[in-house]
Parts: sequence; structure tokens; C-alpha cells
Amino acid sequence: MLILPLHRPLTRATFPFVTAVLIMLNIAVFALFQSGDGARLAATQEWYARSGLAALEWPGYLAHLETLDLTQQQEQALALPEDERAAALFMARLTDVRLDAALRISTATEEHTSQARALTPAGSKDADAAQLSRLQAEYDRRMAQIPTWRFLQRHSELDPVRLLAHAFLHGDVMHLLGNMFFLAALGLLVEGALGPWRFALLYLLGAAGAGLFSAAWNWGTPGGGLGASGAIVAAREI
Repeated sequence: MLILPLHRPLTRATFPFVTAVLIMLNIAVFALFQSGDGARLAATQEWYARSGLAALEWPGYLAHLETLDLTQQQEQALALPEDERAAALFMARLTDVRLDAALRISTATEEHTSQARALTPAGSKDADAAQLSRLQAEYDRRMAQIPTWRFLQRHSELDPVRLLAHAFLHGDVMHLLGNMFFLAALGLLVEGALGPWRFALLYLLGAAGAGLFSAAWNWGTPGGGLGASGAIVAAREI
């Protein structure tokens, strides 16, 4: 990577204030909002299994795999011990947009409905649907309290908020520190050359562009991305 000395001597007039603000914002988001996400996610996963939502959605998961002709994944799911199914389904639906949508349309095909009934105390299709709706609403409420997963840029999804917000999230401390180091180094050079407002616009456009490219490149596959890397790369290329 070639970095040209584009900046002027560092003075109060040339200090990269936008870069400093972006660094502080990234650190604040991680420290104030993401710091407890691991515990919140673990608690939600435990609730997902204990509440019965996993049992209600499991037949729909199998039907979804069958619809997509994912025979190998369906066989692996069927081979899972019953006490491991909830954890597997919870992790699968976190970043699989198509699965999440399919589970909200229907818990199961007619072939699997009897399995859902057997696992549901209510014992009727209407009761199953009502219980499913109530539990999914509670699931959404709990997940909305986990910023990392609420603003993660998920594959196969175009969400304007996530396209920008994911660039201010980081997976761990080392991920954050690495990105902030490069942001500081490049900001010292590029912000002085472009000016603060154009640099800020470049940063945001880079974040959105990285999210769009990732979504397009990985469309149809589960997964997601987060971090300031895309925005930093945009600054690097100037």
C-alpha cells in the first residue's frame, strides 16, 4: 500500500477533527452499546430453547431446507440430538435472512405439523399459531436489545440503516483497535487533503458501498458483516 504525504504540517487548523470524532464514535459504540452483547445473546439463546419457540420453529426449519433442496443440511439437522437442535436453529436464523422469513410465514408444512403439535402443550393448530406469534414477538423484542445483531449487515438484505450502522460495530477489542489504527493513520493524510466534510462524506459512502457490495456478492447465502474496514478502504484508495 502506497501512502503519499498529502497532509500539511499538523496544526490546530489542520487537525483531523472528523477522524478524531469517527474514532471516538466507534470506541463509544463498542464500549457503551456492544460490551454486553455476548451475555445478552447467550441469555436470548437460553430463552429460545426454554420458551418452546425452538420446538415450534424446528419443523419449519426442516421444511425450509427441503424447499431449497438442501438435502445434506436437512440430513445433518435430522441427525442432531434433540437437546442440540435449539442452539443450532438459533445460530442458523441469526444471519440467514431467508430462513428468518420462512419461519415467520409458517411453522411447518402439513408433513411436519404433527411434530409441532406434539411439542406444543396447546395441542391445536390455532393454539400453535397464537403461541408462535407471541413467542416470535418476544424474540424480536429481545434481539432488538442486542445492538450487534440489530445493526449487523446481513447477506441477502438491503436495509439502509444497517448499510451505515454496521460500519460502527466491531467483533472484539482487537478488531476495533486494528481498524482505529488504520483510520487514524489514513485520516491524518486524507482528511487534510480533502477537507473535513468531503472526508466525512467519503467515509459514509465507503461504508454504504462496502455493505452494498457485500450484500450483492453474498446474496442468497447466510452470513453478515460488521466493522469500519469498508469505509477505511474507501479513504485509502483516494
